[in-house]
Amino acid sequence: MKSIVILSLLFSTFFVFDISAQTLLIKNEIPDDLLITLTKDHYRNRNYFEMSINSNGEFTFPKNPKFLANLPREVYVLGKPIKNPKYLKPKLSSEKLKQLVAEFEKVDFFSLTEDTAFKTGKIPCSTHATTDIISITINGQTKEVSNYLGCSSKRNRLLRNLAERIHGASIWNYENNEIPEVFEIWYRVTDASKIEQDFTINGEGKIVKKFFWEIDAKSGQKLYASYPLKTKTVGKLSKIQIKELMDEFEKAVFSTFRYSLLTKYSGCINEAGLNEHKRAHINVQMNHIAQMYASLYKDCKPKPETDAAKFEYINTVIKKLLKDNKLI
Repeated sequence: MKSIVILSLLFSTFFVFDISAQTLLIKNEIPDDLLITLTKDHYRNRNYFEMSINSNGEFTFPKNPKFLANLPREVYVLGKPIKNPKYLKPKLSSEKLKQLVAEFEKVDFFSLTEDTAFKTGKIPCSTHATTDIISITINGQTKEVSNYLGCSSKRNRLLRNLAERIHGASIWNYENNEIPEVFEIWYRVTDASKIEQDFTINGEGKIVKKFFWEIDAKSGQKLYASYPLKTKTVGKLSKIQIKELMDEFEKAVFSTFRYSLLTKYSGCINEAGLNEHKRAHINVQMNHIAQMYASLYKDCKPKPETDAAKFEYINTVIKKLLKDNKLI
């Protein structure tokens, strides 16, 4: 696989970065005063998360400055324990930092005003939700915007996506373009209780397949088991291919998924015709966060800018990767 490309016009407008549209970067240079900050506020006004990114692409976590020191001392990859794994320090390249600044341009961040619709009750909102506080300092200007996550207006969705891209930048990017030792992607396709496909990819690029079925010699039918009948290494990806795959997860904003069993209400157009028995499952283990997981029914035709669209985008990328390696 030479590169992973955008496979559908449905998703292209949703994920593509537009550096040419920037006006915040003078002569396309990152100013020394650049500082991007994301704070997550509890509804009782107790800050519980904060992160910032400076002009060198370096991350700080003021609420938990020693977060790398408090991580598990044993992690499993491909079913085997790794004791005292090496956790990497997040860092953005200059190009990735420019892409992130471009996201502020897309939402016209410096023109955003206070969300009066929420305070006046003009849009329906739930109570006891958290608030994202996003700020950027650039070229001597500073702008801070709050986004209450209990609402669902277009403004809320745009700012929620921006906040997740800021947060996601710390998940998918590391110093010296390294790949985390504990990195693992697990991809499975099920039909009710039957496991039809099961692949795992680790940070070294090894692709391992588990076989849960075999052909009956007499009837010629597939016989399924609830446990793997065979486990086999079936392929190998290069470091470049792994990095491309990580970039695709970042574009898809997959870090929004913690443990997400997506339904027809997650953005499927064809709600009545879903195959509710067959699902694709994707799980990612990364450097310093809990696992990310999501699954979605087969035949969901996703609406743009929905959770279903995010999932189906990365599902299509993984299927293409496996097809290119003649594994499905």
